[in-house]
Amino acid sequence: MYFVIPLLIVAGLVAVVHLRESRERPLSRVLVGVVAVLAIAASVATTVQVYRIGESGAQAVWNGVAQQPARTHPTSTGDAPC
Repeated sequence: MYFVIPLLIVAGLVAVVHLRESRERPLSRVLVGVVAVLAIAASVATTVQVYRIGESGAQAVWNGVAQQPARTHPTSTGDAPC
């Protein structure tokens, strides 16, 4: 969650840069470069965190599944729905 806040802030800064350029009052190239670097850093950090969350969730769900015996399904004689 704490990686989303910087990403939201940087998205707002990118919007400000876009609005200033569309109104023909662009910011300095250095400031636009700083915003670009911040946007890349925040997006990489958020991507890494999402990957880590997904990996830990997958490990929690699938850890030991390969060692478990296969489940057998009830026969289709009407005993239980499949």
